[in-house]
Amino acid sequence: MQMVEELLKQAVEKFNKKASCDEKMKEQLKDIDRKVLIEITNGPSYHFDLKECYITGFGQGMIDKPDVRIITDAETLTGLLKKEIRPMKAYATGKLKIKASLTDLLTLKNFF
Repeated sequence: MQMVEELLKQAVEKFNKKASCDEKMKEQLKDIDRKVLIEITNGPSYHFDLKECYITGFGQGMIDKPDVRIITDAETLTGLLKKEIRPMKAYATGKLKIKASLTDLLTLKNFF
């Protein structure tokens, strides 16, 4: 599970780096304030806040009332983060479940 956490941290870093210099992305995210929960069915859960164009508060554990809830297993999440699995394929096969608004889904594509 250490690998999953490390890959998530790298994804957060990459997202924040892109958000800091991509004006189009900044414009898309400027009014977004969401709590995100990543539930790993066979491991620990992780959470973070997406606020003012950046991901902050990354940590392990559950949170109350997330705005976005991503449910998957460690293998699928690893494949997504390594770009070995496409998000739509994982979603279509039931390996990835996302409970969020359509707007939030479009926002999350920048993360994966």
